[in-house]
Amino acid sequence: MNFEYNPETAENLENVNLEKIEKRENELSLDEKQYLIENWKVEVVDGPFGVEEVKQIDNQELRQILNQSLIGDIKQLSDEWGIKPNKDLSEKDYIEETQIQINDLAKKAEGDTHWDSWPKRMREDEGFNCVGATLLGISALKEKGIESYYGTPWGHAVNIVFSSGNWMYADFRNNVIKEIYPEEIILAGHRMLKIDDEDIDYKLVPIYDNSLAAGSIIGNLSELEAEKGNEERQAIYQNIKQKLFPEFKENENTEEMQIEKERVESIQEAEREAKDYLTKLSKENRKEVVQEIINKKELIRGSMLNEELVGKFSNELYNFLRLLINELSGITKKEVKKEVIDRFLRKVTKL
Repeated sequence: MNFEYNPETAENLENVNLEKIEKRENELSLDEKQYLIENWKVEVVDGPFGVEEVKQIDNQELRQILNQSLIGDIKQLSDEWGIKPNKDLSEKDYIEETQIQINDLAKKAEGDTHWDSWPKRMREDEGFNCVGATLLGISALKEKGIESYYGTPWGHAVNIVFSSGNWMYADFRNNVIKEIYPEEIILAGHRMLKIDDEDIDYKLVPIYDNSLAAGSIIGNLSELEAEKGNEERQAIYQNIKQKLFPEFKENENTEEMQIEKERVESIQEAEREAKDYLTKLSKENRKEVVQEIINKKELIRGSMLNEELVGKFSNELYNFLRLLINELSGITKKEVKKEVIDRFLRKVTKL
């Protein structure tokens, strides 16, 4: 039989083979699968979870298995905690009722909830972080049949709702529920919402299928191991997350998200510094400083942007601004610094 070379066929065949090789390289090893499955059963969920033939499942199937066990146990936990909004409400009212019920639980939580992002730990600590709150939101929204996505603005997790043709930003952990008017874009091959809202720190919000919440939990497990000093276990979890949920790293590595990281972290650090400083003042002094900021907003904006205090300020405000100028000195892009300052000035006057 004669074989006639066809360049187009050969190129297509080469692409297919490369895709197979790439998929094979990104597949978890048998040891990695077993490690994740065993630790998932011990650390993450209380409900039934088992895989009979670990060898036979690929990454995609494992993602589905993790998600099913996670959502099943979160549903059970939601029932235990009494998160049951009235299904007869309109979608908007149902979301608001969900927020009230989750927020009431957040207020009751005691101690550190930093790592409470998976059902077993949430149940033990009776608390939750942003990922935990988002999981509770996923469960409640699913009960009503409301279309929602897993949103991962930098360093955070929220529910992104699409209801009656409108987008809604639902941060159930921090009590922020807002209709938003985003630009929908594609970054690194993934969907993202570009938003501009003075009440929301984030401008870029990657949105995924809700099943990717399991990837955030693996990431938190890795960070928890790092906090404990278990570098080997941290590295194992990091590698598993990268292979099983590559979407996160693909977005994080883009130039746009690196700029967003600098912007968000600068806003949040400035806000932390402001709260720490102001809470040390007496109530009367704090009120005077905030009022002085309001009165001298434009002068302060220019001074902070140019990193030079020009004008007359009280001693308390001078020290406060010097602290913040030092904090923001590492921001390299002027437009980012300007926005960080503007957002800070809006927020501090509400403290």
